Amino acid sequence: MKKFLVFSFLLAVICTCASCSTKKGKDINTHKKSNEFVIEPQFDSAQYFSEGLAAVKKGEKWGVVDKTGNMVIEPQFDDCYYFKNGLAPVKMGENWGFIDNKGEVVIKPQFLLCGHFYDSDLAYVLVGEPGNCKVGYINKNGQLVIKPQYSGVSEFEEGYACVMCRDKNDDLKSVLIDTTGKIAFGMNYSDIYNFSEGLAAVAVGSLFNEKWGYIDKKGVVVIKPQFDNAMPFKEGLAPVKVNKKWGYINKSGDYVIEPQFEGDVFAFSEGLACIEIGGKRGFVDESGNYVINPQYSSCEKFFSEGLLAVEIGSKWGFIDKKGEV
Repeated sequence: MKKFLVFSFLLAVICTCASCSTKKGKDINTHKKSNEFVIEPQFDSAQYFSEGLAAVKKGEKWGVVDKTGNMVIEPQFDDCYYFKNGLAPVKMGENWGFIDNKGEVVIKPQFLLCGHFYDSDLAYVLVGEPGNCKVGYINKNGQLVIKPQYSGVSEFEEGYACVMCRDKNDDLKSVLIDTTGKIAFGMNYSDIYNFSEGLAAVAVGSLFNEKWGYIDKKGVVVIKPQFDNAMPFKEGLAPVKVNKKWGYINKSGDYVIEPQFEGDVFAFSEGLACIEIGGKRGFVDESGNYVINPQYSSCEKFFSEGLLAVEIGSKWGFIDKKGEV
């Protein structure tokens, strides 16, 4: 999973130490049948639902549908992302801007790429010329408030954003900045993810011998570095990798699902986590039991607002968790 949502070479992303126990998760052996469609496959591409709306592609243009499948913003954009805090990034021609949920342009397309106004009033934007561009942050008026200077960034979450900048040795380094652009965390670590649910995954050691753990917002190590890789917490659980296999831990550092997945895994959302086996994606619950058997070559990485965008053949539609139409 990529930490950063933007890279410069892309134009288009618990107050005490606790070691992990060896508690074994439940065997993953409960397979359920394929789910029925809530919105039949009919789109050339689709993103997940957010704020009751989802971006979909019909032909060469993107529009927006509601949960009944009705097109509420007609296909007219060259690209479109999901809504957050009432706004969605859209591409018109070669540039990106923002629309509201009525389809009205509120920040005119002028950026090479842009992110979302996630849980702050700031969104990242990529500016400059192809091959010579940097990322900064704008407010909802479209004004730059953190000047473009980074080669990679994430969106702001819990007051911080993860960015790539140069250290004193002129090497690229991941750090966390606050909403003023000041470096807050990361200079003492070889790598860092953003905060999620009050904890941030951090790495210590050299590039090829890193170990990952977690710190709190006071900078205190709450789960000691011991994993080969780690991702942010969602719904109280975080994916961690040991000996080339992924499992899930809780905030005490105990395994809830024993490391066993060799393919890609993703964070929990709405009680389910996406896992990939043999190039097919499925979903497990918090006990490690399959709810949706690995069967989709292309689908979104998580359920959102009860629905999941999946591709069947060459068309995209939406399923729910129960398979009810």
